[in-house]
Amino acid sequence: FHDRNNNEALDTGELGIPGVVLTLTGNNFLGTAVNFTVTTNANGQYQFANLARGTYVVTQTQPEDFRDGVTILGTGASAVALDNVFSQIALGRDVDAINFLFAERSLPLSKRRFLAST
Repeated sequence: FHDRNNNEALDTGELGIPGVVLTLTGNNFLGTAVNFTVTTNANGQYQFANLARGTYVVTQTQPEDFRDGVTILGTGASAVALDNVFSQIALGRDVDAINFLFAERSLPLSKRRFLAST
């Protein structure tokens, strides 16, 4: 989401960013390797459905025209939050891990961008 006020929280009026690519990798409880890619929808939401319990990593491809904000841990699974990555996601059986968010900040306005757009 676009964290317009940079307060590291999703506030009313702050919108998700559509078209962002996210990749989930890891291993399920059987040791089977998992590798899925999704793209955020028009509301900036993403979902990896029907995952077995296991340990996973979600990596965000940095969206164009934004710079990194914070990576916000959600609920339903333990994980480690890094820049553009949730690692060591311990997903249990029949659990929904929700609200794992990537906050993004506006790029600073530069003369080059301004002049190039006129």
